[in-house]
Formats: sequence, structure tokens, C-alpha cells
Amino acid sequence: MPDTSQNSKPSQSFDDLKDELDEVYRANERTADLYDQAVAERNKLAEDCESLQEKLECLEAEVETASHQREQELQQTTSRLEAEKSQLQTQLGQQQSDNAKLSVELSTATTQVSDADSCTASLKTELGQVESQLEHQIQESDRLKSELTSHGNELEEALKREQQVSGEKRALAKQRDELASILDAANTQKQAAQQAADLASDKAVSLSSQNLSLQQSTSKLEKEISRLADELIQRDAEIASVRDAHHNLNRSHCKLQADHDQVASEAATRLQQWEIARGQVDALSQEKSSLELRLQSAADLASQQTKQIAFIQGKLGDRDAELADLRSQLSHSQSELEQVRVDQKLSAGSAERLMQTLQAKIRRLQSDLLANAKAVEQHTVQRDLLESELSVSVKKLQQTEALLSNFVAELERVGRERREQDALILQVRSEAAEQQVQSAQHVDQLEQQLITLRQSLAESQSNLEHERSLYAKHLAESSSDAADVTQETETSEDIDQARTPSDEQLEIEPCNDDRTTPPESVHVTQEPEVAPEPVQVAEPTRTDDDLTVIKGIGRKIKELLSANGIDSFRCLASIDSAKLEQILKDAGMSRKRHDPATWAEQAVLAADGKMERLKELQRNRAKSWVTRCVRPVH
Repeated sequence: MPDTSQNSKPSQSFDDLKDELDEVYRANERTADLYDQAVAERNKLAEDCESLQEKLECLEAEVETASHQREQELQQTTSRLEAEKSQLQTQLGQQQSDNAKLSVELSTATTQVSDADSCTASLKTELGQVESQLEHQIQESDRLKSELTSHGNELEEALKREQQVSGEKRALAKQRDELASILDAANTQKQAAQQAADLASDKAVSLSSQNLSLQQSTSKLEKEISRLADELIQRDAEIASVRDAHHNLNRSHCKLQADHDQVASEAATRLQQWEIARGQVDALSQEKSSLELRLQSAADLASQQTKQIAFIQGKLGDRDAELADLRSQLSHSQSELEQVRVDQKLSAGSAERLMQTLQAKIRRLQSDLLANAKAVEQHTVQRDLLESELSVSVKKLQQTEALLSNFVAELERVGRERREQDALILQVRSEAAEQQVQSAQHVDQLEQQLITLRQSLAESQSNLEHERSLYAKHLAESSSDAADVTQETETSEDIDQARTPSDEQLEIEPCNDDRTTPPESVHVTQEPEVAPEPVQVAEPTRTDDDLTVIKGIGRKIKELLSANGIDSFRCLASIDSAKLEQILKDAGMSRKRHDPATWAEQAVLAADGKMERLKELQRNRAKSWVTRCVRPVH
């Protein structure tokens, strides 16, 4: 019978080994929980990174669309300005042709005015002749009156002749009134011509001088007509005196009756002479009417010419104003185009510098990630630091999201301001340059904020990868500790196998860590102290497979799957991923944090006992996830 002390030592060492294994398993469970938490945080950070990346891409797309729209607007404005320029050139050509036509018309008008001046000169000469003839007739009438005073017989005939003279005087008065009306019309036309000449004084100097000469000629005609009117008034006074003399002659009629016979012959001769003079007066009156018609036609022609000149001058003024406005608009639009081009060059340079800095940071980030992936850092002590850094990174991400939301709001506000500026650009053209400078400065500030946000995002990503590397080292060290404990268990088993075959059998459950696979069972033989028969002492074994070795399945998901009847690798491999997604969705779990599509492949490998291939598959998926998280931003 073997010694009790010798049997107690292996049992004690076995108990110690069992305790150590339990501690290792508990540590592995804790590390698995921490790993699940880290994976959850990693997924959350990845989602945040993706959302930030999407927001950045949206902002870059908005900036590109805004720049493209601005370029299109500039092209449209340039094309419109070129079209307006061509139209202005055509209008200038037409205006030059119109000016040539107007110059021709002005030359014709000057010739017509010169003709009118010649006509007025001829009228003046004819009026002088008429006046001389009238004076001669007046002299003859005076002589006849003196003869009538001396010859009483000719009184009645003289009265008749006086009546005829009064009729002729009334005709002359009518003609005088007509001439006065013609002169009034000429005066009105002259005033209109003066106004038109005032308007056309800058562009038709020669015409104004001719109008002045015409005005002088018309003033001379008015003076002559006023003089004739004064003479007619004098003649009326003389006729009144003649009437007085007629009364006197009536008194002396009786005296003159004796001399009537003597004067009869002389009166007949005088009557013949009077009829001849009357024929001459009629001819002169006809010539006067023809001259008045010619004067009226000349006045009408002058009024038409003045109206045409006024219309042409107004048209020229309108065209000059339109040309000045178009030139000012063209110069202003050209200055705006130059300012926009300068702004576009500045924005393109800033965007290029931003892209260069982003690419440099991305390359540096990739190099840091590769260096951190290869580096092996500390173990359990830095796990607390990892949690604290995770909390800090979460806070930084929250701050980054807040800054990004402020940035988006600021961009929207800038967009609204730009739209308002575009709507009010016709009214506030004088302030457009200053507003563009302010908006450019504001965009530069926003770009600086975007750079800082991206820097903070890169720092958070680097911190996340650093924490992942620390956690991977922690898991590797945990697996190495478990391997050491397993080796010690195997050596103790070899020692105990030399004893009796009727020892106790102890079955140990596998570890829940997805990176290590502990031995399925450890058989340790122990010799009983008193009873000769063997007693089998074994822990209760689990009939279910450990689903937590599948990447993405933790304790909560394992309990959820067990509640739905999925308790083995084979069962999990036979379930469709859509059904698993529905189970997770019903339980309120996020689809982005858990990917059931990869569970079936992992479950097949675990069911076949191919743990090395399972670990290799999980490592490859982790590397692909890291590369997706750090993909360069374009």
C-alpha cells in the first residue's frame, strides 16, 4: 500500500493546478468580455469614423458642386457679356450709319434753309417793290385828292373810287391779317426751331447758325410787316381825314358843280390811269400770295426739319446713355469676373494644399498603424490606461461630431448667405467685392476647422489602433499563460499515469477565448487513501459547444442563440444568416456591430476542430477591417 504523504502531494499539486487553471479560465473570460467590449467600442468608433468620412465626402462634394456652379455662372456671364458686346458693336455700326444719314439730312436741311433764305431775300425785294408801288399809288391818290379838291365835279366818282379803295383796303387788311397769322405760325415754328436748335446745338452748329440767319430774316420780315401795318394805320388816318375833307367837299359841292364839266374829261383820263394802276396792284397781290405760299412751304419744311433734328438728337442722346450704361456694366462685369477668377485660384490652391496635407497625414497614419501593428506593448497594467484612453477618445469623437455639426451648420449658413448675395447682387454691386473677400476668409477659417477636425479624427484613429495593439498583446500573453499552464498539466498527467489505472478522472471545460484552444480534457490519476475501489470524480461537462469562440459572439449573443435553440456549431452552421439577422434585430442589437454572415463559416471550422484555420480566418478579417478603417480620403 503506498504512503499517504506521497499521495497527498500530487493531489495538492493537482488542486493547485486546478485552481490556477480556473483562474486562467476566469481571466480568459474576463479578457473575452473586455475583448467584446473593445470590439463593440471598435465597431462604434468605426461607425463614427465612417459617418465622419461620409460627412467629409459630402462636404467636399458640396464644395466641388459650388465651385462648378460658380464656374458655370461665370461662363454664362462671359457668354452673355460677349453677346451684349457683339450687339453693342452692331448697334454702334447702325448708329454710325444713322449718324451718316443724319449728316446727309442736315446737309440737305442746310441747303433747304439757304434756299429759304434766298426766297426770303427775293420776298424782301418784292416787298420793297410793292412798297415803292404803293407809295407811288399813294402819291397818285394824293394828287388825285388834290385834283378832287380842285374839281368838285369828280367828287362822286372820287367817292366811288374811295369805296373801291376802302374795299381794297379791307382786302389788304384781310391780307394783313393773313400775313399776321402766317407770321404767328412762323413765330411758333421759329420757337420750335429755336428749341430744336437748342437741343441740337452740340451736334449741329452749322444748322443753328442757319436757323439764326433764318430767324434774323424772319425778324426783318416782321419788322417790314409791322412797318406796313403802321403805314396802313397812317393810311386809315389819312382816309379819315379824307372823309372829313369829304364833308367839306360836300359843302363845296355846289361850288364845284360848275367846274364838273371841265374836270370830266380829265377824270376819264385819270380813271383809265387808275384802272391801269389797279391791274398792277392785282398783279402785285397775286405775286404776294404766291410769295406767301412759298414762305409757308418753307416754314413747313423748316418745322419738319427741326422736328427731325429734335427726334434725331433725342435718339442720339438715348443711344449715348445706353452705350454709357452698357460700357459701365461691361467694365463692372469684367472686374467681377477677374475677382471671381482670383477667388477661384485661391480656393483651388487652398484645396490642393488641403489635399496634400490630408494625403501626407494619411500616409503617416498608415505608417503609424503598420508600426503599431508590428509593435508589442505592455500587458495588464496598460489595460486600465486603454479604458481611460477609450473614454477620452469617445469624448474627442463627441467633440469632433459637435464641431462637425457646427461646421455643417456654418456651411449651410454660408450657402444661404451666398444665395442671398446672388439674389441681391444687382442692388449691392458696390459691396460685392468686400462680401466676396469676407466669404473667402470665412471659407479659409472653415477649412482650417476642417483640417483640425481631420487631425483630431486621425489622432482618435491612431489611439484606437494603439489600444487594439495593446489588447492583442494582452490576449497573446493570456494565451501564452494558458499554454504554460497546459504544459504543466500535461507533465503532471505523465507523472500520475505511472500509478494505478483506477484513478479519478477530471474533465476540464475549454476556455472561452477565441484565440486560444485549451485541451479538451485532462486525466489525472489519483490513488485513494483507504478505499481500494476507484471513485470517478468529474466536473459536470457541457453538452453545448462554446459558441463564443466565433468572432462576433459574446455571452449575450450566446444566451440569445441558446434561447432560440442554437447551442452547437453544427446547428449554427445550418442556420441562414437572414434568420440570425432577424434574431438580432428582434433582440434590438445593431446589424453594423455584428455580422452573422461570417458565423456559418467559422462554425463549420470549429465543428471540424480546425481551430488554427479558424484563428487564421479571424486574423485575416481583422486585418481587412483595419485597412477599411484607415482607407485614404480623396
